[in-house]
Amino acid sequence: MRCSALIFFLLASTAFCQGIEWSFPAPSSHITGLACDYVTVYALDSLDCMVYALHYSTGALQDAVQLPSMEGKAVGLALLGDTLYFAESGTAIVHAMTTGGEPAGTWDYAGSGVSSITGLDAFYWGGDPLLYIIDSATKTIYSIDLPLSTNEPVERITLVDCPVVHDISAPRYADSFPVACNDPVSPVRMYFEPDDYEVLYGNGFVGAVGVAAASEENRFYFSDPGLGEIHRYCMDMGAIGEGTVVPLDHELGITPNPSMGAVDVMFTLAGGERVTVGVFDTAGRAVFTEDREFEAGGCSVVVDGLPSGAYHLRLSGSGWSQTADFAVLR
Repeated sequence: MRCSALIFFLLASTAFCQGIEWSFPAPSSHITGLACDYVTVYALDSLDCMVYALHYSTGALQDAVQLPSMEGKAVGLALLGDTLYFAESGTAIVHAMTTGGEPAGTWDYAGSGVSSITGLDAFYWGGDPLLYIIDSATKTIYSIDLPLSTNEPVERITLVDCPVVHDISAPRYADSFPVACNDPVSPVRMYFEPDDYEVLYGNGFVGAVGVAAASEENRFYFSDPGLGEIHRYCMDMGAIGEGTVVPLDHELGITPNPSMGAVDVMFTLAGGERVTVGVFDTAGRAVFTEDREFEAGGCSVVVDGLPSGAYHLRLSGSGWSQTADFAVLR
């Protein structure tokens, strides 16, 4: 496992570190799922059957939406565009509703071998929208093509040495799945492979039930029921999520993010090659494309003229691709 190597690296380095960036009070003591975009953290309250919209840094309450009626309790939370997804505790049922509270469908995956979903997240992987779910009975993570209809779950990874599974997030940071296990040793574990994971570093947290990746790839939020708080955690301060170019082939950054206008997409290339920069809106429509030859070294493309909203960026070349999310606020 990566635990010892990670701790050695953190102790030996002064340029990079990780830990809690800030915390704010949770809106209730029964937050069992989190999701977020660029400016809002959505928290699912399984007791009062509500989804709270909170300011991403202060936790100030912006809105509260009632969940549709169901037999069991709601757990987990995912967001894509203006649609929220959550599961019904003890079942393979996924519900959807808009951020305004309108029901948007119900799907049961019991016939696909799934028995008890406790966590989910939604993400554009390689430009394709996917819903990730985890079955707590087998600790297996599946992906399902969006929009949900008759799409079958595809097995992605079965976790090893994970005591309890509450919630998951999509693999945005180094292709790893953040998993909320509520383990006092490591409330959230970053799984790269079935038996290969990193643990949280630092202190100031007790447990984790809900988890959600932030818009920056190396940061995520998790709910801490022991302290009654929601923490924002950084896996590696100063890396890709800051919008800076790192000296690794193909890694990309976007700055500023969020933006009041144009954004600068920055990336590095070991050698000259043809690269496609594509930007997609929340409906998956291409709103910007640039496809041309780039020279080796630091490269950049300016994207301008986009209306306010959330966007998904895909950078691709010969046999590789990188993705990132950003927002425009006008």
